Amino acid sequence: MLPFILSDRERRFENGPFLANRKSYDAPRFLIGFGFTFFGLELTGATPFLLASMAADVAAMGLLQQAGASLALSTANHTTALMLASGIGRIPGETQVTEARAVAAVGFLLNEGLDVNATNDAGDTALHGAALMGSDRVVQLLAYHGAPIPHGAE
Repeated sequence: MLPFILSDRERRFENGPFLANRKSYDAPRFLIGFGFTFFGLELTGATPFLLASMAADVAAMGLLQQAGASLALSTANHTTALMLASGIGRIPGETQVTEARAVAAVGFLLNEGLDVNATNDAGDTALHGAALMGSDRVVQLLAYHGAPIPHGAE
């Protein structure tokens, strides 16, 4: 349940606790429908689109993009959506993001033209995230789109 009090108008949305048994992308759709804005909202420097990218939730990413979310925004340390989708910020062995979901999210972002070689303030790229997660398929996808594989790592 969301941590805010519902108005009468919101309570009428499909009769009651609207998010208890819904898919993850229904929350942003609901909030957009009631005039909430995601533009500029930051949670430790990340926009909702960046958080959806980190979760590799392509449905939420698409919905937020359709609502006008900028794919070009990054966190305060310049970590991009592509880096997050690739694995930056996840903990190996603890993440619930599957490799298949990561491949789908990375493919979505690459198709939208995000820079495969962008670097954050720590010097990390999307390729670092994929390597950290041990995701061979994401590494291959990034390499196919121009990410340089360091010599000796092939």
